[in-house]
Amino acid sequence: MLPTANAAHLLMAASLLALGACTHSATDSFPFQSVGEPTRSLHVETFDGDIHLVEDPNARRVHGTVHVLARGFNTVTDARRAAGEVRVVETGTADDMILTVDLPPRSGSQRFEVTLDLFVPPGVATSSFADRGALTFAGVPVIEATTFGPIELVGTRGAAKLKTEQAPIFVEAHQGALIARTVNASITALSVFGEVDARTTNGPIEARVTPPPGGEVVLTTLNAPVDLVLPSNFGATLVVSTSPEAAIAIDLPFVTPEFLAPGQFEGYVGNGAGYVDVRTTNADVLIRDR
Repeated sequence: MLPTANAAHLLMAASLLALGACTHSATDSFPFQSVGEPTRSLHVETFDGDIHLVEDPNARRVHGTVHVLARGFNTVTDARRAAGEVRVVETGTADDMILTVDLPPRSGSQRFEVTLDLFVPPGVATSSFADRGALTFAGVPVIEATTFGPIELVGTRGAAKLKTEQAPIFVEAHQGALIARTVNASITALSVFGEVDARTTNGPIEARVTPPPGGEVVLTTLNAPVDLVLPSNFGATLVVSTSPEAAIAIDLPFVTPEFLAPGQFEGYVGNGAGYVDVRTTNADVLIRDR
């Protein structure tokens, strides 16, 4: 019988060899073009990996490139073979097209990261889902985005619902209502023309918003500052709350305070037709006009 120490060393060596045998990876990329021509909406799903959706004004089909990383295989040959078996499956109809990633069978530590760089025909409303990975939209109408990675919208439009965790949300030049949810991360919404409801924790909120007349802006976080810019002609009931030791700075025309105490403000801006609610703790609030 082997001494206990020698047996432990042999077991550790065997474990390291087994672990080392499953560390090979490979990459692959291939073009994609949808069979159908989407007319109304497009939903895209992947597992690990990013999704990038960009409007192509000259396109009639969804097209682009699929990037695959396969890792955790016994050999490079196995990893290459598995990467080459990844497919994008098209289902649904032209009105509601769905693109999903289909992975080959896997076991143990085998993993795939599949990134979709896709161009979308004009006017097609988009949504996307990823377990982990960044979701980015450029120039397209946006319905919904859900992931555990960062979300970014640039030059988009539509009533967009964004949800993530532990990752930031960034929006710039969006036309339409915006709902944004994350935790322990920042929300940035610049040049948003529509109502905004943005909520996070332990992350700052920066917003430059032009709501419709009578519209609402709700910004909520914890332990982080809020910086809000509104148009000078926007009228609203204004409610602001933070900790008593934090500062509230309001630089808007035609402000009529009804109640003012340390860390609390209630009043009206202009005609008071809309509603603005800004809340945080242990941090300052700044509200100003453009």
